[in-house]
Amino acid sequence: MIGGEKGSGTGQLLQAVYGKEAERIRVSMNLGSTAAVKEAVKAGLGVSLVMLSSVRDDIRAGTLTALQIDGEAINKDLFVVSPESTPETTLSAVFRDQLMQSAN
Repeated sequence: MIGGEKGSGTGQLLQAVYGKEAERIRVSMNLGSTAAVKEAVKAGLGVSLVMLSSVRDDIRAGTLTALQIDGEAINKDLFVVSPESTPETTLSAVFRDQLMQSAN
């Protein structure tokens, strides 16, 4: 198993889904970005868990294959981030506010 940056959500996701059994999964390396993880997988160094949105183009291109994990859904917290100085009238601020409203 190839992991993302140390302390990232992959280990926490595995723990939440598989409980104590997650400890049996050996992570051979931790890399600093999803791009690095994808390249390591392409090089045949192992498998990994990533969000579908980060590999959609690779799947279409045939450079990676995605397998859906059956069973309980795996959920991940996502955060909306924007600069503090974004004026409330900008399109990005309006979009941010719509995202926040739909999440509640």
